[in-house]
Amino acid sequence: MAQRRGDDFTGKGWKLVWADEFDYKGLPDPKKWDYEVGKVRNQELHYYTMARAENARVEGGMLVIEGRREPYEGSDYTAASIVTLGRAGWRYGRFVVRAKMPNTRGARPAIWMICEDIGKVGWPR
Repeated sequence: MAQRRGDDFTGKGWKLVWADEFDYKGLPDPKKWDYEVGKVRNQELHYYTMARAENARVEGGMLVIEGRREPYEGSDYTAASIVTLGRAGWRYGRFVVRAKMPNTRGARPAIWMICEDIGKVGWPR
């Protein structure tokens, strides 16, 4: 893990229990990541795809999630939503994420911390 000055991920009282440094190439690691598939919520125009490198892949030490304008399953756009649901979950802890988000018209990039029982309780309001 490349650390910058001031980053202390395993300092006093902390124990690293999960990480993905994206130090491989190809699809996101299926032992760590799963996918939401379809038109999931909010009447979005895109279709979330599963295990499709055009929308989610690891390259150059980074996870790349790419929305594309293309016809797919009745939608005009594709995208990816990867989740740890069913793979890993935590109740408490320190979460460190480094991400570069696009500032593009129409894009809604996000990193969510969602409960494991989302299927029962529904999407946060």
